[in-house]
Amino acid sequence: MSKTFKTNRCNACCSGCFVKCPTIMAIVIFTITIFFIAYLAASLNLKLEGDISGDIKDERTQRYYAFTNAKDALDSNNDPVPQQSLSTYSLQVIYKDTSSSKNLVGETQLGQMRKIETKIIKVSDYSNYCVLVNNGTECSNTSSVIPALTVGTTEPNEKPSDWPLHTYGSEIDPDFNQVKNSLQEQYLNSSYLYGSDYSNTTQSGQYLRSFFEFGLPLKSYTNEFSDRDSQNDDYSTWLNDVVSVLDSYADEKNVEVVYGGDYAILAELNKLLAHDSYFSIGSVYFVFFYMWFATRSGFLASFGMLQILLSFPCALILYGVVFNIKFFSSLNILAIYIILAIGADDIFIFIDTWNHSRHQGSPINDSLLNRMKWTYPHAAKAMAITSATTAFAFLVTAINPIVEISSFGIFAFCLVTINYILVITLFPAIVVMYEKYYSHHHCCWCCACKRKIKGGFLSYEKEQNVCCSTCGTKACNKVCCCNCKRSDKLAMDWDGIDTQEFDDQKEPALFQKPDTLYEEDSDVEQEGKNKDENQEQIKSHENELFQTVKLNKKMDPSQMTRVERFLYLKFAPTITHKIFRWVLIVVFLVIFIVFVVAVAKMKPSDNEEQSLPDSSNFVRFLKYSTNNFPISIEQKSYVQVDVTWGLKGYDISNVNKFDPDSHGTVEWDNNFDLKPTQNQLWIESFCNKTAADPSIVSENDIQCVMVDFHQYRTDNNLSFPIPDGGNHEFGVALKTYLEGPGRNDFFQDVLFSKEGDVKLMTASFSSLLKMANNIPYTKLKPVYDDWQNYVNNQNGQAPYGVNSCFQTADGWWVWMNTQKIFIRSAITGSVSSIAVAFVVITLSTMNWRIGLLSTFTITCIVISVLGCMQLMGWALGVIESICATILAGLAVDYVVHFAHAVNSSKSKKRVKRVRDALYSVGVSIFSGCTTTIGASLFLFLCYIVFFIKFGKFVLLTVLFSFAYSFLFFLPLCTVLGPSGHGFKQGDLCRRKKQPGDKLREIEFDDQIEKLPEIESDEDTKADPDFNPQPALVGDDLQENDKL
Repeated sequence: MSKTFKTNRCNACCSGCFVKCPTIMAIVIFTITIFFIAYLAASLNLKLEGDISGDIKDERTQRYYAFTNAKDALDSNNDPVPQQSLSTYSLQVIYKDTSSSKNLVGETQLGQMRKIETKIIKVSDYSNYCVLVNNGTECSNTSSVIPALTVGTTEPNEKPSDWPLHTYGSEIDPDFNQVKNSLQEQYLNSSYLYGSDYSNTTQSGQYLRSFFEFGLPLKSYTNEFSDRDSQNDDYSTWLNDVVSVLDSYADEKNVEVVYGGDYAILAELNKLLAHDSYFSIGSVYFVFFYMWFATRSGFLASFGMLQILLSFPCALILYGVVFNIKFFSSLNILAIYIILAIGADDIFIFIDTWNHSRHQGSPINDSLLNRMKWTYPHAAKAMAITSATTAFAFLVTAINPIVEISSFGIFAFCLVTINYILVITLFPAIVVMYEKYYSHHHCCWCCACKRKIKGGFLSYEKEQNVCCSTCGTKACNKVCCCNCKRSDKLAMDWDGIDTQEFDDQKEPALFQKPDTLYEEDSDVEQEGKNKDENQEQIKSHENELFQTVKLNKKMDPSQMTRVERFLYLKFAPTITHKIFRWVLIVVFLVIFIVFVVAVAKMKPSDNEEQSLPDSSNFVRFLKYSTNNFPISIEQKSYVQVDVTWGLKGYDISNVNKFDPDSHGTVEWDNNFDLKPTQNQLWIESFCNKTAADPSIVSENDIQCVMVDFHQYRTDNNLSFPIPDGGNHEFGVALKTYLEGPGRNDFFQDVLFSKEGDVKLMTASFSSLLKMANNIPYTKLKPVYDDWQNYVNNQNGQAPYGVNSCFQTADGWWVWMNTQKIFIRSAITGSVSSIAVAFVVITLSTMNWRIGLLSTFTITCIVISVLGCMQLMGWALGVIESICATILAGLAVDYVVHFAHAVNSSKSKKRVKRVRDALYSVGVSIFSGCTTTIGASLFLFLCYIVFFIKFGKFVLLTVLFSFAYSFLFFLPLCTVLGPSGHGFKQGDLCRRKKQPGDKLREIEFDDQIEKLPEIESDEDTKADPDFNPQPALVGDDLQENDKL
């Protein structure tokens, strides 16, 4: 009968359930998990984007959204608008001749262009989205260089000679002269369609482009404001069909095709996101096969991966239903790489702890139940500390005002939490199932080989046939065996041990207590006698001292894995050497100082950040449209600043930033009044004065309705300003003017109340900022400050009623503040996460020394990663700031594992504590590091630059975490770590010393020294203190064992 040892009731109950009915436990937990997902999945309502981005508490953000939502807020009458009569969306297609001629004005090239544009027009439901003219009976003409585009009704042939020309009807043009003449005439009126290199004389040029216009309101909608989100979604969905047509011609011979415009770039980005997401499958396969390799079990690897993957839908339910967060950023997709690393790490911890339980002596390895009672609390506690530290480090980012970052932090917190719950509930049952039903019946190759055995653990010298297979239990006598019983790592066939006992066991050898040999003499004849004497002496000391804990028993290194033997017998003596450990500490401190200097030189990015590679459609489109075409009427070469009167702000009191459907309320400036004549004159004067100020305006290109309205009144011999006698004269006159022909642009700059008064007025100016895809903070901030100071100064001089204007810049000021938050959060996020890590580690270990050493090491890792990023040429842009914000959450794992292991070791000396930590969790950390590196390498294959940089960032973090934890933290613990027996230096809680404690310690040390000295093999001789007390030993053994 196996012995038992005391443990708490909860652990005994859980362990009993896992061991006695593992299959039922696994099925029950799996069923509960699936039911949890299926039952709550119907309530899940996630959206990939929201109406509000940036910091909604910032004044610039509120003003921007007040400006963009003012028209919608004032549209209370819901006046109907003809279907698709308002040009709202545009699609620009650019063609580049890639042949040697570099001239698109040729029969072949123009034929290809016409074929492409005809395909676009024939896309299904094109007429339901184009701008309608002639009372909604036909689509408007497309701005294109293809003359036959608007009248061609049949599928064109490749030869342009078959085109029906718009100038000559259906007349055939065999010499191509009519087409050239038509292009010459068109160039005079639409030169913006031709590239900057185009010559109208020679009719040659490498670049041409076309514009397609699409309008609102769509069918079944009243006007452009009616459920605008749904109209945008409808258009975006339909545009995917157009994009598919363009993509099919992207590699057309001699003609390169790129496109851009409203929602076209979003369509491409979604396509690239879908493409890059497939690489996560590669990461899953890599982690799975490595788990198979590390555990030597496809059964454990399969169910381990299933448990990790189940974390994702469960976390989505917790994130979206329990926490009621509807916003789901594309950034959250990266969390799958994080949970693959953390989940695999937890699995390695549990399996390695389970394997260590075999070597803990009686009564732990007497039965499967005792092994689980010992394994479960130790593994659960180790994983709880690391999971809590990582989860709360991510949760700190929830306070970030940027919803994309805060939602990522919360989602990562949910993933880590759910993964921990599954690994302590589902996976123990899987491990017991494997041990009971699968581990001892499997096919293996077993061949006889000669092994020369001399001294040491086997205590004799001779050659003998032994099983070369790691699963064999005895020599197989030169035959192959199948379904062999699996025991410990290597064969256990030697004289003096009856191998038949392994064959007759009711339980597989894996569950049995491994025999450990203690021989003092190399003489084979004395083997049995010496072994019995040693066993009796050791058992006597066990009963006298700890009863259940092995003391100074020599474990056979052959029962360790190669990595364990290397870490304990080779690596540990090296890093704990009294001289070399100081060398390592000094070297890493110097490296830390170097990176501190590098981090001090980090600064915000001065250049535009590129989110896609150069080969992407969007980057090429931006390059060609900026560098190879003149600025069109529709395009702006400079950032436009809008000065608005009539708005006060945007009420966000009821806004939930995690709910995309949560909207604020536009706040109107009730003091705004254009009835007084001096107010009308002031706005006109403001526009003229601002347009002439070269310190803030790049060119005298303004759009101010008051200036044009004054000119209109003067040209028509009408008075200006207009006195208002109480009958809304000014509002009526201005509305009449705006309803005239050619004034649609101005109509967007003025809003009227139901009574006819002017409710809002906007004037637009070209700033000094050159238009670009992404303008960095360092360029935006000076221009914003100049404009803000100018507007504030003008408000101070303005008469009452027009003295509360504010300026916006189409979201650029919001983006400027967002970049500032990224930079600030990179610092505050790291500091906060490190502080949280210190609190969690200190409280979980109840030792302030471990807490301080761990926190300092984590700080070194964070600084080193940031410094390396700076040395690699990475400025502190958006991508780098996001990575820095979550850096601490990724950097804590390995250090925390070692911290807990060092603190939990039962050894008295610091050096032995470090060796015990290496033995207990060193292999797990190595495996976790390998899986994380392998998973992150797949990100290098992505198209999106952010994913590539994130992969490099994860790789850097893992490498520095691994190096600092093994080569800096452990040597540091040998110098400053906790030491002592029972109550260590740095413990937060100490029991009051009792009389006789000192005497008992002396007696304990004396009795340890009296234990028989054991002769060892070469590895053990190299390590005279070889006493692998796993760091997870003894916390839950008999509580009544006293010194």
